[in-house]
Amino acid sequence: EGIKVAVFDTGLARHHPHFGRVRERTDWTGENTLDDALGHGTFVAGVIASRADCLGFAPDSDLHIFRVFTDNQVSNSYIKLFKT
Repeated sequence: EGIKVAVFDTGLARHHPHFGRVRERTDWTGENTLDDALGHGTFVAGVIASRADCLGFAPDSDLHIFRVFTDNQVSNSYIKLFKT
């Protein structure tokens, strides 16, 4: 409790019931939406701070969500790690 966590990803699904301490949501993409249409940012936030069904590692942390990837941006850098 009292820990601040920033998630720089695809945003957070609007009105998702598993998050009780979302303190900030900001769009840096210029798309003028905070919603996560891809689901990746919501998944990452869930691993950290989900408060229902499957608890996150820090369910009482304060989430600061920064939408930095658009719905059309996908990073495949993790794929390169597994091809070596």
